[in-house]
Amino acid sequence: MKKMAIACALLSSVVASSVWADAASSLKSRLDKVSSFHATFTQKVTDGSGAAVQEGQGDLWVKRPNLFNWHMTQPDESILVSDGKTLWFYNPFVEQATATWLKDATGNTPFMLIARNQASDWQQYNIKQDGDNFVLTPKASNGNLKQFTINVGRDGTIHQFSAVENKTISVAPIS
Repeated sequence: MKKMAIACALLSSVVASSVWADAASSLKSRLDKVSSFHATFTQKVTDGSGAAVQEGQGDLWVKRPNLFNWHMTQPDESILVSDGKTLWFYNPFVEQATATWLKDATGNTPFMLIARNQASDWQQYNIKQDGDNFVLTPKASNGNLKQFTINVGRDGTIHQFSAVENKTISVAPIS
């Protein structure tokens, strides 16, 4: 009886690993179909109870690998840009820019899965798939991110993504 329980436990862990691997390869395959894109997005940030805290809009440009420009235009302007080596954050309101090496700024940031294609990024997440929806949860719990969900069509078109960070939810439907 003990051997049967151990065998079932081992089999279920192998099946679970296989499902995560299949979801990760499916998501990677879909994202690999697009080398660049532009999207106008809306963002809604809610608190733990679902009440809206902030709404915004902006534009996102991505060219793989490693080049992107996230420009929030409302409610307050902010710009996040990568030139492939450096990640720049600019806040016009306080007239301040910060620069970080891109390689040091990518931990616990699933957005980098969209912008680049490195095996080390994929290994940081457990990935589950339900149709065109992919749910990523960090394997390490040392950051703000709790869950990242992305809807990607079979042709690689990203329709929506959302991030759950420390009791806030940020949703960005893409048009």
